[in-house]
Amino acid sequence: MSVWVLKGRAKENLLLARSSHSILKLLKELGLPHKEYVYGDSAIAFEFGVEKEGWRGNFKRQKLSGEVQCIVDLALALFESETGGDFKIYKSPEPGMSVELSLRYALQEFMRNVSNEKIEAFKRKLKEKLQNIMTIEAEKDRWTPLPRPQQVPFETVFD
Repeated sequence: MSVWVLKGRAKENLLLARSSHSILKLLKELGLPHKEYVYGDSAIAFEFGVEKEGWRGNFKRQKLSGEVQCIVDLALALFESETGGDFKIYKSPEPGMSVELSLRYALQEFMRNVSNEKIEAFKRKLKEKLQNIMTIEAEKDRWTPLPRPQQVPFETVFD
């Protein structure tokens, strides 16, 4: 299953959720897939554009540009919205299969019966809800990272 990327500008509620490390909570409030799976996988992730970045030892200071990309794992998002993310309902073909492989197997089994029309309808619904937290300017089927920030002295990040 492919990745779907929505590119645009972050709204204030998304920026506040980023600063308080509560993006998953915000997604849950909006009725969007919000669970975190093995190895930190989640159905929806965000990449925030950074204009300037400065380091002092292990401390990083960033000035955000407001640009944001929402990266959606369509298979995982649809699976979570339909099943609640319970991949244990799919019996693994091998006893003792790792949690990650069990999840991948469940996604594969789930997606066998999903039509393209259902995927497109799901994308429309997701986009409608995501417009509450970002202004969507473009869509694409491939993720490419946002440009790297300008590296500046720590003290001048907010000048």
